[in-house]
Amino acid sequence: MSYNYYDSKDMTKENLTQDKEFVEDARIFLAERESYKTENSLDTQEGKEEIYDRFMEHFRYQNVNEVSATRDLFYAQSADKVSKKRFGRLMDTFDKMDSDFGYDAAQDYLGGVFTAPSTYLGMFSFGAAKAGSLAAQQGIKLGIREVLKRGATESLKKEGIRATAGNIAKETAKASMGKKIGAGFKSAGQSFMKGGYKTAAWSAGIDGVVGGYTVFQQERTRDELGLVDGVSLKNVAIATTFSALGSGTIGAITGTKRTSSSNIAEQIRQIAINKETKGIESANKNFTQKVFRGAKTKKDAKDFLKTITDATTTVSEKGKRKLPLSATVPEKLIEGKQLKESLAGDIDFKSGNYIPTIEDKFHENIAAAASRIVNLKNMPAPLTKTVKTKKGGTAIASERISSRLSRGLVSGAITDNKLYKILDEHNVTMTQLSSLMVEEYSQFGKGLSRLGRIAKLEKKGMLKELTELDQKLINLADIVTPAQKVIQEQNAGIGTKVASVYRNWFGLGALNKARIGMMTIQTATTARNTTNGYMRNYAYALDNLGEGFANTLAGGGKALVGSLTKKELQEEGIRAIKLGVAQMRTGGQAAYGKDLWLGTKSWETEALELLFRDKRFAKSEIAKKMFKEMGDVGELVGAEGGIVKIARKANYLNTLSDNMFKRAVFSREMDKYLFASGQKGGLKGFFEEAYLNPENASKSIGKFSLLDDKAIGKAMETALDFTYQGEKFANREGLFNKGADFFIKMATVPIFSLAIPFPRYLVNQLIFQYEHMPIIGSLNLGGILNKGGGKEGVRGINIAGENIRLKLDAEAFGKQTTGIAMLAGFFGIRNHFGDETTGPYEFKVGGKRYDMTASLGPFMGFAFLADWLYRHSGPKSEKSIAGFKIPQLHNNDKVAVGIDGKARDAINAFTGGMAKGGSSLWIVDTLVDNLINYNQKGGANNQTMNEITARLVGDMFNSATVGVGQLKDIAGTVLDPDYRVMKDTNDIDFVEYMFKRATRSFPKKYDNEKDTPMYNSSRDKPLHSVNPFLKMLGGINEKDNNTRVQDEIARLRFDYREYTPRKITGDGVFSNLSKGEMGKAMDSFILAYINNPDYQNLPNDNLKREHLKALINNYRRVSRIKVMKPMDNDTSSDRHRKFKARYFDIPEAKRKVIERRYKTEFEGKNLFEVNAPGGKGDYLMGLSLYKKTYGKFSDDLFPTDIKAFDTLN
Repeated sequence: MSYNYYDSKDMTKENLTQDKEFVEDARIFLAERESYKTENSLDTQEGKEEIYDRFMEHFRYQNVNEVSATRDLFYAQSADKVSKKRFGRLMDTFDKMDSDFGYDAAQDYLGGVFTAPSTYLGMFSFGAAKAGSLAAQQGIKLGIREVLKRGATESLKKEGIRATAGNIAKETAKASMGKKIGAGFKSAGQSFMKGGYKTAAWSAGIDGVVGGYTVFQQERTRDELGLVDGVSLKNVAIATTFSALGSGTIGAITGTKRTSSSNIAEQIRQIAINKETKGIESANKNFTQKVFRGAKTKKDAKDFLKTITDATTTVSEKGKRKLPLSATVPEKLIEGKQLKESLAGDIDFKSGNYIPTIEDKFHENIAAAASRIVNLKNMPAPLTKTVKTKKGGTAIASERISSRLSRGLVSGAITDNKLYKILDEHNVTMTQLSSLMVEEYSQFGKGLSRLGRIAKLEKKGMLKELTELDQKLINLADIVTPAQKVIQEQNAGIGTKVASVYRNWFGLGALNKARIGMMTIQTATTARNTTNGYMRNYAYALDNLGEGFANTLAGGGKALVGSLTKKELQEEGIRAIKLGVAQMRTGGQAAYGKDLWLGTKSWETEALELLFRDKRFAKSEIAKKMFKEMGDVGELVGAEGGIVKIARKANYLNTLSDNMFKRAVFSREMDKYLFASGQKGGLKGFFEEAYLNPENASKSIGKFSLLDDKAIGKAMETALDFTYQGEKFANREGLFNKGADFFIKMATVPIFSLAIPFPRYLVNQLIFQYEHMPIIGSLNLGGILNKGGGKEGVRGINIAGENIRLKLDAEAFGKQTTGIAMLAGFFGIRNHFGDETTGPYEFKVGGKRYDMTASLGPFMGFAFLADWLYRHSGPKSEKSIAGFKIPQLHNNDKVAVGIDGKARDAINAFTGGMAKGGSSLWIVDTLVDNLINYNQKGGANNQTMNEITARLVGDMFNSATVGVGQLKDIAGTVLDPDYRVMKDTNDIDFVEYMFKRATRSFPKKYDNEKDTPMYNSSRDKPLHSVNPFLKMLGGINEKDNNTRVQDEIARLRFDYREYTPRKITGDGVFSNLSKGEMGKAMDSFILAYINNPDYQNLPNDNLKREHLKALINNYRRVSRIKVMKPMDNDTSSDRHRKFKARYFDIPEAKRKVIERRYKTEFEGKNLFEVNAPGGKGDYLMGLSLYKKTYGKFSDDLFPTDIKAFDTLN
């Protein structure tokens, strides 16, 4: 009797380890499924127990890990009959075993939970619920299956579910109860009702689906193995229900916490609004009225006030009065006007045209601040000039405030400190001041519109004026962009608006922008970006810890010396210590993932974001810029609606992930600034002291809108750099930044964006890798380490001209130590999860191979260097650098030595894989592949260009539908394994080829009779998606385990071009078939050669590579010839294609001789224009003329030096 027929009570560890059939079944299954090998001999009890423990671990993982369950299904679908029966006996045994809870079981279940992508999907989507859903992941070990096995009635099942639901509800209600935090704070129960339930529902939905899905895959596996007849929907439904209930409990708790944080944030916002009102009144009383009375300032103040108030009108709206913006000023662009509008909108009016006093005071404050600034001591006198319009008219224009500001900054009359002092005294921000500039430009344009639209030259001059001002104020705030947009949109008529709508939907720029946006909508892309974000978070943590340590140490030394010599030095040292402590504090926050776990945010971060998004605090433009959708694509064209809007919405998950990281970093940076400035408790302390302290809540201290714009700008820059979205390279000194600015601008042109869709990502990730690279990152080459602000942003000591500087400050120390730590970390990973057959981005875990290229992105450079170090630090290596021998760091003597890498690999590594979120630089790769293959035989020709054109056009359209590939992954996971087979998209017809390339992302079931698969040159197995489910949820590409040949060519560092047959010109179908023939040769002749003792005994790896490459090259030629050899059963079309392919194998110089001879012998006819049997082109006669001309068929056509040629036939 087989072991799976034992009574369940007899299925114990003691009995099963003594059953030879069980031990052998488990050994073979684990070896095939996981490539698992025991450490102990199976002849010993230790070895048998090791197999049993691994068997239990595997099936426990299957219960709670949807990837394991899916992978088991894939294994069952592809296994032979013997393997299926073996798997069936093992799975049946595990199903029948009694519950076995204990330390080992708990450890295995937790391992399964924390290696399941859905665990982190749940965390990211606001409700980690795997722990709660463990009860339902197949239900076997928690008694649910036991109840069902014993034939419990439906009423008992329902009663059990209801009872569980009741307990969940009680726990949720209990968790919802909490004490009140602060005056007026809502109770936890109210928080649950106001929003916590949404998170509970979302969590329940996610894990309900995942739990049901896992059991569904297990049921399919049982059905595939013949253990059951069909899928039990009852089991799936129960799993879904219990997963959802358990999940909902945890989701309710985390959701209630999030809602509570939101309540605190809202409380702070309401207090902040009150503070702003008091601040406006106080500033007006103490400073503004003096300006309106001052002899020197009152005229400008009144003029500026008139500019502002002329833009306001009063309208009725549902019993309230609001102050809308001027019709010529786009509402979304003017923060100062938005503040005004909203302040008025929050006040109820009982009578007709009453305008609140606070509004007048707010206007006066802006006007007074502007007047004081332009009337500072030593300010140049204002100018006037006559301007022309398009219709030939003229108008007298006073000098605009932007021009006066610019000239004042140049003259030195206006300094940062003076500017901030005035703005602070009048309770006005830089952004609010910009509203005056916007309205001034608007009214200027409106005045000219009576005579005609703004002349092009005048418009260009105004934009130049603003650009210059922008560069001078780069350290303060971006106050000119709104004005620039107003100028661009000035006097737009109905025709312009219609054209704008057309551009937004059908314009080349909008279509291209939408195409790029749609390239990143897959969940795999989100998973990869999120993975990379967490990696960057820990690099950020180390950066701050290292920089903080350096600042603290240096500051302590300065403070000590300064206390004995110079007070200023002592104060500088104290500031450095405070900054250092703040930085180490920030590093600690990043290390434990503050604001990045379970989708929750600290209440201070929630409050910060809420206030920044609120237009009443003059910061919402910053929020919109930082938290926008499609952050890396948003600046390609001006279109914000139309088809681009669809692409933005499709990127919802990416935006969610992107904003999570930017929000967290921005909050930490503001916290760092406040803490270093002496604010106890940093950001949290700021809000608690100024807003939640009852004594200060009604006072004007701690006004949010007056937070330092420099600090905000730096925090925003850091947050954008964190997500590789940094910009404004034109405002940084140095050749690198000028080149980066030009590169980004060029790449925004649609034709260039086909090759480089994410230029800002490419530049920013290069900077990240460079500044963290040990030693090299201390050299500021070409200004790559410079910051914004022109000369003020230059970093480092000049050692060899302005473009070669040495940067040895605390920031450089922090990033250099981080770089060393990352290099060491990747080396450890390379050593532990790789071997002599794996590459820089390939890892072995649990007997499986995974390609992490797309997930590593900007960390690829460090993985590449770690791989290089691994290959040159083994026991056989003698590698030296600058006379220094690299020490031995590992004991793997199988690593090949003396074999140089490819420059292409290094370029790929330090450009982040030329990708963002896994979308590769496909055009460049295509061009390189084609040119390398075709130019080997004399250069490109019409056939070559037709094929390249069809492929590039098709790939361009496909890039817009990459997201559809997720449906293919779903189909390959749920419907049929034939969806996982990669179909050959080549075709001899131009249109057909283009169409196949354009639609290759769509799910298409492979038909063994009609379709041809994509063949693999390195093995006799078509290409296929190994685990689409893991790719879809985790963004990880699982690979087939290597064959013996694949291991050897990987060990000897063969590039795929070195073992793939050269392309057959003009016929991709034949090219693919030749790869199939090469794969057969690899698994037969090449394998036999590698296993031959003559090869094994060659003295070194270089010699082995040389011999192996020579043999591979022979079979590369044979594989092509076999495909092109005419056969008796060929159709006339097939023979014509083969003659054509063989003809184009002739070098171009010889072809030209043949074509001239053909014209001579056949009355001037063109060889390509003659109709021949099977198609156009007399290629057979061309081959005949070749033989006549050169005496015989050369090796170009029929290599004869391989004995195995007949065997391949």
